[in-house]
Amino acid sequence: MLRFPKDILKKRLELFQKKIRINGLDGVMLRTLSSYVYFTGIRWLRPALFIPATGEPIALIAKNEESGFKKKTWIENIITYADGGELIFNITKLVRKFGIKRIGMEFGLERDAFILFYEMFKRLNRNTEVVDVAPILSEMRMIKDDYELDAIRSAGRKAKKAMEYALSVVKKGVSETEIAAEAYHVLYKMGSEEPHVYVNAGPYPRVHSEPHRDTIIQKNTFVTVVIGADHNGYYANMSRSIFVGNETHNVSFPTKMERDMFA
Repeated sequence: MLRFPKDILKKRLELFQKKIRINGLDGVMLRTLSSYVYFTGIRWLRPALFIPATGEPIALIAKNEESGFKKKTWIENIITYADGGELIFNITKLVRKFGIKRIGMEFGLERDAFILFYEMFKRLNRNTEVVDVAPILSEMRMIKDDYELDAIRSAGRKAKKAMEYALSVVKKGVSETEIAAEAYHVLYKMGSEEPHVYVNAGPYPRVHSEPHRDTIIQKNTFVTVVIGADHNGYYANMSRSIFVGNETHNVSFPTKMERDMFA
């Protein structure tokens, strides 16, 4: 089932193809997950999407995954592969088939940017110029359509709800992982697929506060909770800090029943 309407995804593709033609590219090979989701509407392990300058895109999918893929996306053209070697071989065949002289790839810092793939591609396609299309994609994604804005608002509602639950358990003697667990429970329950929760309950600030089970809230300590909630690949971040003093002076939070009544 598509999360974004097919016409929205096709409109993005057509605009992107127009831009790459203007930049003299014959096609684009996308392997970064965020851009893959932007055009397919679905998260998928080992993302690989070939977009010619004109015509329909082609998804490269691991064997035995194609039926599940087709049920969740609008992409009809699929090439399967058994391993990384066959994947790069199939991509090289596409380069030859479409007569590509200049191909776009996204140079980024995402964990799925696949620098090894980039190096292998250059060795096998020495006569093909590789161009960074990250600026084109960034320009397109700066302007959000109504469906994207709605997804961001939904993510914000999830973050707000999770924060309420997380802060409700903040007190002396509670560990960072217990606070994070409360937030994760709510986020997954509300449909987040890749939420992020950071908690800093120690006396010293940490840049990335992945929760520690052995960091326990002490009296007269600031506790900071950061929540990143996602909805259909779009995020909303929220951060709150609370001071834990004497038990009699702690902030009083609504009960679970009261929160549910006003959700």
